[in-house]
Amino acid sequence: MADEPRLLADRYLLEEELTQGGMGSVWRARDQVLARTVAVKILHDHLARDSGFLERFRREAISAARLTHPNVVSIYDTGEQETDGGTEHYIVMEYCPGGTLEDVMTGHRSLAPDRIASIGAGIASALEHAHAEGVIHRDVKPANVLVGSDGTLKVADFGIAKAVEADGDVTTTGRVLGTVAYISPEHATSGDLDARSDIYSLGIVLYELAVGRPPFAGEGHLATAMKHVREAPVPVRSLRAGIPRELEAIVMKALAKDPDERFQTASEMRRALERIRGSAAAQTAAFPVPPPSPQQSMTLRSETRWIIPVLAVVIVTILLALGINALLGEQNPLDENREAANGGASELDVVGVVDLDPAGDGEHPEDAPLAADGNPATSWTTQDYFSSTTFTGKGGVGLVFDLRESAAVSRVELRTPEGGFDISIGVADEAGTEIDDFSTVTERDAIALEETIEFDEVVSGRYWLILITRLPGAGVGDASIAEVSFFGN
Repeated sequence: MADEPRLLADRYLLEEELTQGGMGSVWRARDQVLARTVAVKILHDHLARDSGFLERFRREAISAARLTHPNVVSIYDTGEQETDGGTEHYIVMEYCPGGTLEDVMTGHRSLAPDRIASIGAGIASALEHAHAEGVIHRDVKPANVLVGSDGTLKVADFGIAKAVEADGDVTTTGRVLGTVAYISPEHATSGDLDARSDIYSLGIVLYELAVGRPPFAGEGHLATAMKHVREAPVPVRSLRAGIPRELEAIVMKALAKDPDERFQTASEMRRALERIRGSAAAQTAAFPVPPPSPQQSMTLRSETRWIIPVLAVVIVTILLALGINALLGEQNPLDENREAANGGASELDVVGVVDLDPAGDGEHPEDAPLAADGNPATSWTTQDYFSSTTFTGKGGVGLVFDLRESAAVSRVELRTPEGGFDISIGVADEAGTEIDDFSTVTERDAIALEETIEFDEVVSGRYWLILITRLPGAGVGDASIAEVSFFGN
């Protein structure tokens, strides 16, 4: 039976308990004063009875409340309330309906390299802001990275671990909320911590995103903590082929035992991760191509001696044939063959491609032209989304293709690296920036890697919208379009 709603501090109506953690329970609540949904964390009784902890908790909560950043969970209020069983202490935070990065990772392990880099850059951006304000997180882990209503990753619980740890060695007290898998070597040995400890923990998170598990696990907290201190992590590429060397280098640098050998600031690590996304390194082949042997090289040189003259004769013959046909005003037989292969339709020229992101900040506009560059190996990719409700309120995201002038289109062909997402196709005679600016022509669910869409009737228009209305799988992650071609009579 569901818990009955109750009112906290005559203001926060507790509607549903979301989770239990090392510090307390987290509730979805309704702020009756500001009429908004919030998250309320109520401390466990044993912590609420510890006066020393409560003082540290208030101090760290006030420090965290100063942080204002898109990738940081906002803290709105903190207080206490007398109950029959004692005093309840609570903290009121921004509500993030998408759950945690830990939830997202369940069933979605071993993410694509560019997505790993994007997630890491978002977390690093939050740490960069906090460190500039003198706040060290001390407990960076997937469970402390929440997913906002628009899919944005937000880091929570800044500085709270410091209040929980209090006195003593973490390896003996075991009071780091059960997250010893993510602590730095200096943290494990109760050394002095600075911002570089958070960088190490972020490296652990990225390692887990890349290979599906953290680098160290032992029998109990102490054994795991000592692995952080004494053992080197297995290189990422040894566990997962295809990870770019640049990404592996970033992760392994963040995991250096000596803080002086890591990235020295979160901004330095963020910039390195941002260079990974969309780079050629993200497309690194899983298996390198070996150079030809000396014997193969001699064979190639021998064959080249007679191949080059033959190719020259062939090229001259083709050029002469094309020239004669042009002079006689006849259609090029190569064009006839191309049209026959296309079912009698000719491919239309695309002169421009732009992204469309209603109520958003753009969908990698710099990569939009890749969807019509004639190269299926390159692609445009959406932003990373981490909630199936992400498109609520804006209907989807996509690309607008400009055919230079109004053209009659009978067929559209799409190529995608993975497929599995839903699309709609719209058309307009004027350039638009909203979905409603386009008239819907057709819709397709779970498109294939190569999708051919024939229209029942020819449709005319200059601007064509390919709109992604649902992401693949569980509706999290991203979607890519490699190539879009338009055909008309």
